[in-house]
Amino acid sequence: MANVLKRLATSVSVWVTLLSALIAVFIRFRLPFKPNNISLQQQQRLFTSEELALYNGTDDSLPILLGIVGSVFDVTKGKSHYGVGGGYNHFAGRFAPMDCIVLCDLSSIL
Repeated sequence: MANVLKRLATSVSVWVTLLSALIAVFIRFRLPFKPNNISLQQQQRLFTSEELALYNGTDDSLPILLGIVGSVFDVTKGKSHYGVGGGYNHFAGRFAPMDCIVLCDLSSIL
């Protein structure tokens, strides 16, 4: 009797696992994928140094952007750090490849 119950419990757990996997696959492929609000066009925008300088945190209507080794990041959420008066405001609105590399190297040493 115990052996039958053990086999039944094992088979039930196997079926529950398989059913869960099938539901997950169904949901993954049948429901539409909603990408982030950032469009592909925004992700591939190229900035000149003069354009990027406008996004240094002095204009509240614009995001704060930071260029590091060819990539541009929106650091508006860290306005207290990257905005006017923040400790990292020097980097906002600029391409800062060497400055950031030096900071990364120093932080790994400390």
